[in-house]
Amino acid sequence: MPKAARHIGRLAGSLLPLLLASTALAQTPATLSVERGENSLRLLIDYDDSVADNLPVADVRVEHTVLIARLSEPLEADVSTLVGELSGLAARARLDPDGSTLRIALNQSVEAYTSASYDQVAIDFVPVGGARPADIVSPREAREIEAARLAAEQAALPPPPPPPAEALPVRYRVGQATEYTRIELLWPREVAFTLEQTGNVAEVRFAEPADIDLSRLSGSPPRFLQGLDARREGDEFVLRLTVEPGVEVRAWGEDGRVAIDLPDPAFVDAATLLAELGEAADAEAIANRADATTDAAAEETVAAANPRPTPAPVTPQPAAAPMTRQASTSD
Repeated sequence: MPKAARHIGRLAGSLLPLLLASTALAQTPATLSVERGENSLRLLIDYDDSVADNLPVADVRVEHTVLIARLSEPLEADVSTLVGELSGLAARARLDPDGSTLRIALNQSVEAYTSASYDQVAIDFVPVGGARPADIVSPREAREIEAARLAAEQAALPPPPPPPAEALPVRYRVGQATEYTRIELLWPREVAFTLEQTGNVAEVRFAEPADIDLSRLSGSPPRFLQGLDARREGDEFVLRLTVEPGVEVRAWGEDGRVAIDLPDPAFVDAATLLAELGEAADAEAIANRADATTDAAAEETVAAANPRPTPAPVTPQPAAAPMTRQASTSD
């Protein structure tokens, strides 16, 4: 043999094992199993997870009585048990050496459908005219579906509430006079508040929470205060005062200073009585002035209706002629 021919022969002989090895390496390990449905058989091809992102599929058709499945991802698997697992449906099963085509000789006419999900490919055998089974869902796709469902549920939930507001530092002081007791709360800034009282219980509700220690005040309440309770409700501060019967709680604010007054019921009643007497006196004076105005108006009306007669003009009389005294003449 010429020297060049021997070199070519040896080169070809060395390349053949490499080509066969590359073909074998291109095949992906897979397992084949058969699942029985209500009216169908499913041949499940489960590839190694490493090819899941390749999304392998199968192109299936039936020629005469032979099912031919051409696989986009060549596989390496044992098909010797398929005939028995297909329960009399198949007479023979063969995988081509390159792992890209699966052939199954059938004993009866069927319709074949295929579906795929990541690393799994399903071939469904259904009696002619039968309903097509649902597509296969791999464990990976099932996890994705569940995650999407949970995400949708989470998105449908209302947004979480905002974090609680930070409590403002508040001081207090108490003052007592003859006619009232005053409790002052000193806030770092002006805070809106409302006051409601039912019976001898008053509630002052502030629009912001307070950081304040009222234990000493509640342990030793001043005059007209029987009990005190302070609590936080959400982002509000609520001060609940139990006062002596008859005490009408008053509250007013200026800047950050809020004064809560507990007036002496006896003093309040006396002041109210004096105010009522003063109002009554004022009302009587007003009524008297109204009566006087009414009488004057009535007199003017009567005078207008009955006018006095106008006196006739007096004509001056002519003066009498002076008397002339005549002297007597004596002869």
